[in-house]
Amino acid sequence: MKSPHVLIIPSWYRTESKPLRGYNFNFWAKTLSLRNSKVGLIFSDLLPLRKNLKIDKLKNYYFKIEETHDSGFPELIFKGVNLGLFHPNFRLYFLIKTYERLFKTYIKKFGRPDLIQAHSFLAAGVVARHLQKRFSIPYIVSEHASFFYKTACHGELIPTPVLNKYKEAYRHAKCVSAVSRPLLNWLADSLQVENKGIVLPNIIEPFPFKEKKSKSEPFIYLTLAHLSRIKRIDLLLESFRLLADTGKKVKLIIAGDGEEKTALLNLRKQLCLENSVSFIGSLKRNQLAHFFSQGDAFILPSFVETFGNAIVEALHYGLPIIAGAMGAPGEYINENNGLLFNGSSKEELARLMAKLMNHSFNSEIIKNHAKSHFDNNKTMDLLQSIHQKALLT
Repeated sequence: MKSPHVLIIPSWYRTESKPLRGYNFNFWAKTLSLRNSKVGLIFSDLLPLRKNLKIDKLKNYYFKIEETHDSGFPELIFKGVNLGLFHPNFRLYFLIKTYERLFKTYIKKFGRPDLIQAHSFLAAGVVARHLQKRFSIPYIVSEHASFFYKTACHGELIPTPVLNKYKEAYRHAKCVSAVSRPLLNWLADSLQVENKGIVLPNIIEPFPFKEKKSKSEPFIYLTLAHLSRIKRIDLLLESFRLLADTGKKVKLIIAGDGEEKTALLNLRKQLCLENSVSFIGSLKRNQLAHFFSQGDAFILPSFVETFGNAIVEALHYGLPIIAGAMGAPGEYINENNGLLFNGSSKEELARLMAKLMNHSFNSEIIKNHAKSHFDNNKTMDLLQSIHQKALLT
């Protein structure tokens, strides 16, 4: 059977203000296109309607469709303002209508796809179900979102109308996958459905390697993350203060941006860590090799990681890891490549950081485990077999 024409719909994607957002979805599409599949991508980039929406912000969002081929496949991006007012049902209705317009435009330009691949039920899965009903095109859904950890483990309620939409999309999907086993379970628990999914890990975009720095003091911890509360960078700073107070020569380099950055910079100042903790902002893909080459270890004490792209990238570079135990890291961090943080206290995390510094890890063993555990070719083989089965059932 020839490779199907696949249309990818991400629930979030890069925008002018967030150019790195959803970069992995772009890499999924790019990799699939290099495997002789016909691939396209559509995304509705809607600004939320709010009182402080500035007129100059609207100059590039006047309800238009932009077409690009920069990644080697067609991308159609709808830019506009969500006119669904302040009710979630209206917002979802308006979003779906923009995707109908995108879909019809895509068909006229590039032909009718055989299959839709939606990334996350948080909009894209619901959109895919609507398009399946409207145009009789089957779809699969790949889940990535930590949202379902919050609903499954912390009792956050999904409004009934929205929950019913997610359930419907789940039931009618030809295949449901998630990037880790814990996320697959949280998804089924959140939607109150029988777990019929499979694990389809993320694929990691390779970057050129650079020779690591020679072993010397200070010991350098690296962190790469979106600076949000779920990543617990505030706890990391407080733990780092305790570690530094023991007299150890240590530094921390934090890459990334996000809504917590200002608060974290203030906390760094309060803890008198300006000379030992650096915030270097967001990194482009071509800057990762230099970033990872500076470090002796990688640390990210998140509440939860559904997969942990940055952690896996650090493993590919041979760095030992300290990661929060909840979610995917509990499946691939072991005594040969790092330590898991099960607690919530700064004292406990500081002790774990000191323990890792005193332990000898083999960089080649870490790299080899990462290569065997996260094999892009195996993952893409699995994805393409899912595509074929979806079209046969």
